[in-house]
Amino acid sequence: MSWCPDPYLPVDGHLELRPDRPGWGIEIDEAALTTDDWVTWTRKPTIRPDGSTAWI
Repeated sequence: MSWCPDPYLPVDGHLELRPDRPGWGIEIDEAALTTDDWVTWTRKPTIRPDGSTAWI
């Protein structure tokens, strides 16, 4: 689900201005922002046999 139904998309490496629209030139779907789709990820360090941590 997209929180912006009509997002800015790069054209030839830059964003074109949208002078016909107020503010940022996008509409934000506030109902989509109420959904909790956040993914939590925690990196756990590798523990060596001697008990020390091993970072890659």
